[in-house]
Amino acid sequence: MEERHKCKCCGYYTLVGTEEDIAWDICPVCFWENDVFEENPKAYSGANHETLEQGRENYRKYTACDLRSVKSVRLPLPQELPENNE
Repeated sequence: MEERHKCKCCGYYTLVGTEEDIAWDICPVCFWENDVFEENPKAYSGANHETLEQGRENYRKYTACDLRSVKSVRLPLPQELPENNE
């Protein structure tokens, strides 16, 4: 069975593989880049050009971590839902 990890921004289990494999992966549901160096939601993420807190707010508003990424995202798949991974 594949190892799934939760996206820090949208909360869906879209990152697949080991911790090493998913470093810098981009979530297909919200388009957040998995910034392995920044854990503080209020700190600026250079990879994403905003804070995680801003990305989460944008996801709630636009269904993407930022407005320019709206055209690149998709809905979560059943296997990515939290209830199927916790």
